[in-house]
Amino acid sequence: MKHGPSRKRFWRRHPYRTSSIAAVLLVGASLAGYVISVASTPLPQATMTNALTAEVIAPANATPVAWPSQGEAAYSVPVFGEAASSPAQNQVSIGSVTKLMTAEVVLKDFPLTPGEQGPTYTVTALDVFFTQLDLANGEAVSSVTAGEVLTEYQLLEGTLIHSSCNLADMLAKLDAGSLASFVAKMNSQATVLAMNATHYADASGVSPLSTSTPASQLILAELLMKNPVFSQIVSQTTVTLPVSGTQTTYQPLLGTQGVVGIKSGLTSQAGGCDVMAVNEIVDGQTIQVLSAVTGQKGANDLAAAGKAAFDLATSVTKGIDIVTVASASPAIGTLGWPQSSVNLVAAPALSLPAWPGQHISITVSDRRNVTGSLPKNTKVATVTARTPQFHVSGNVVTQKELTVPTLLQRVV
Repeated sequence: MKHGPSRKRFWRRHPYRTSSIAAVLLVGASLAGYVISVASTPLPQATMTNALTAEVIAPANATPVAWPSQGEAAYSVPVFGEAASSPAQNQVSIGSVTKLMTAEVVLKDFPLTPGEQGPTYTVTALDVFFTQLDLANGEAVSSVTAGEVLTEYQLLEGTLIHSSCNLADMLAKLDAGSLASFVAKMNSQATVLAMNATHYADASGVSPLSTSTPASQLILAELLMKNPVFSQIVSQTTVTLPVSGTQTTYQPLLGTQGVVGIKSGLTSQAGGCDVMAVNEIVDGQTIQVLSAVTGQKGANDLAAAGKAAFDLATSVTKGIDIVTVASASPAIGTLGWPQSSVNLVAAPALSLPAWPGQHISITVSDRRNVTGSLPKNTKVATVTARTPQFHVSGNVVTQKELTVPTLLQRVV
């Protein structure tokens, strides 16, 4: 058999194919190295972003102030340092509201701490005579007898709670020795306190020449309500004295609807007058509003004054904003990594009372370093809202479980 020439197979290296295979192998090796590098590199600390602004401003409030339709009025909110007056601020007779300055002068000259009784005053026969004269003139008095001994505290109770004109005069004599000297002290203190358009002619307010404005009386009321002895006395609805026994207050609504004081007044010239302190709970905080009205007329002038003062105070309270600064919705920030993160929320929601237009600062502190998974509702920081008057703090927590990114997520 004849055979043809033998054939040999030659394998040729294709330059392009060889380069491609090498490139693939190189990329694969690099990718494997990258994956190994990522897998072996510790997970970086989770990043917390805060969606809260550093400051918010309490919005304007459209709640109208209930100014009385007659007479003069003013209010103040001591905790916020806010005060305003009705357009009419005539200097008018203030009746027994005068006794607030009587108490101010006596407590300034003879300070009391809670539980103290202070110096004593012995009732004279002349005091008894003037008490009977006051009673005949229809003025509020407390019965007394010659030789009866009353303490400063008891005299203040009768003067402020039952508006006893005879006891107010006795306080004046206990303090200054005479009514004239005491009235001079009253006017001097009014000047010191910048109580403009104010003049005192007596210690009891019987004289129509004892005059002032609601705005000036609130300067005095705010000062007096800071005195624990005074504020304790005017919060009482009754007083029991040795001879006169138990007597009741003339302050309308005292002891109800948050009314905690302080003094009413009524004369034919003055009409109904009232300086009132009302404690209101606003978003869990006790806020005291002071109001003052003069020149109130009605079927019952005293009741009309009390209603006007109360309506004014409560309308002011309704105008205080409750500002929510952090809540469970919307989220207040995020926590995690680019590949895996969760929303952060406040628990509980944070709010606080603020005067319209007031600035509220917000800070996030005590941030936790996070490098791994966290369960739902885990605290990771503290959020605090603060004004000069109030501050509230709460937890910043994870809204749901935070899981670390998978290797695939980290590689891709």
